[in-house]
Amino acid sequence: MPRLISALLCLLTVHTISAQDFKAGAVTVVTSTTDPNEQYSVYVPKDYSSKKKWPILYTFSPSGGDGGMHRYQTGAAELGWIVVSSHNSKNMRDNRKTQKIIWDETHDLLSIDDDRLYSSGMSGGAREALYFSLTNEKEFAGLISCGAFRNPNAPLPKKADTYYIMVAGATDYNYAELIDYNNILKKRNIKSELVTFHGGHLWADKKLLAHCMRLHELHYQANQRKPDEKRCAELIKTITKTLKQRSADELFWHESYASALSISQEKKLKKIVGPLAALLTSLEEDERFDKEVKANAAFAKIPATKNDTAPEMTRSAKAYMKLHSEHPDTAAAKKSLSVTKSMLARAKKAKKYFGGKKGDVYNSTINEIEQLLANK
Repeated sequence: MPRLISALLCLLTVHTISAQDFKAGAVTVVTSTTDPNEQYSVYVPKDYSSKKKWPILYTFSPSGGDGGMHRYQTGAAELGWIVVSSHNSKNMRDNRKTQKIIWDETHDLLSIDDDRLYSSGMSGGAREALYFSLTNEKEFAGLISCGAFRNPNAPLPKKADTYYIMVAGATDYNYAELIDYNNILKKRNIKSELVTFHGGHLWADKKLLAHCMRLHELHYQANQRKPDEKRCAELIKTITKTLKQRSADELFWHESYASALSISQEKKLKKIVGPLAALLTSLEEDERFDKEVKANAAFAKIPATKNDTAPEMTRSAKAYMKLHSEHPDTAAAKKSLSVTKSMLARAKKAKKYFGGKKGDVYNSTINEIEQLLANK
């Protein structure tokens, strides 16, 4: 009886929401009008108006909550994006109905630019973000995948105009997965880049996610017939500052260089990449440059981990530690060490997940990787 009363009260409090119910520059929690058990948060920019179309970012977390909303508000406020975060989407759940609800209702309520659709998530939420983008009726402009990427229920893109940014902690047990898929997409000539931070299987912080959003914003502008040069110049200035700070950390050195180089090669941005060109010159004149480029080329050639079997994990760990010994004192060597540590964490997670005899097959892998790390 108490459950019935609670359900009836919930139904009674549901009202038809309109665009006027959203407070500009703030987050509104919405109860779906089609299913009162479904909720999602919506952030609209402070200057939001239905008279123009707005970019939108849909976000998903592995455990519901606010879907990571608070982590994207900094970038959204700066760039003028709508952010929508599901409260219901989570791991070990069929989220297709939830995704349809937030798609349909946000398109009914808000003025959305369907050429500026973005999706993001953390861990299982990142897998949901990929599924959401690949199975939707519209092509997405970009993704920010934190701590995971692939989704077994959605085929990987073969050809797309979508820009994929993969974000991972250096000791995340999924780090190797993100490295592998970043390389796979690049080989398919799909724009993709990896952004690493210090940490484990966690969301990136607000500042780094705002940086990823700026990269998406600049990529969109660079593909317009007439880019907004003033906006591009502002974005390049801020992006350059972030890349310069990150390049001071050896682990992020080559990532920063590769990102700066990619932007500088955009034909429509050549006139306004001054600050970025200066950063590139300083990195290329660094005495480490030739050594770093050679080491990174070797890093990129390491074959992707085909699956999570014990032999595959062992093979990958050996390949990364071989690079570590052959290219010492480089960013690639440092990254190889991080990937190997993440592989150890993944093997231990697999052992715990499978348990019993199935889990025991990972014992030798765990022992071998620990030995590799001890002998570094």
